[in-house]
Amino acid sequence: MEQVRVDKWLWAARFFKTRSAATDAVLGGRVHVNGSRVKPSKEVGLDDMIEVTVETLKRTVQITGLSDKRGPARVAGNPVRRDAGVGGGAGRAQTRAQARKTARR
Repeated sequence: MEQVRVDKWLWAARFFKTRSAATDAVLGGRVHVNGSRVKPSKEVGLDDMIEVTVETLKRTVQITGLSDKRGPARVAGNPVRRDAGVGGGAGRAQTRAQARKTARR
């Protein structure tokens, strides 16, 4: 498999619970591939950079593996390399805490 649709890849990599949610995010402009806004049918391949915004959390990832099938959650994190300082871990918890503080004001 050399390329896969961006909406299928986002669903298979578990960024979204359903494929229709992934499609809606792409159509809503919350997903960019290599810096450009795309349609759900856009084909992505290895080493493409994807920016995904879910609620207030923005993640930038590089594709390191392709799949159009959704597998177990423990394997889902393997097809991406997360950008330093964006997404995951303590940074994500800190970002959510900052968002809550801002919302309270």
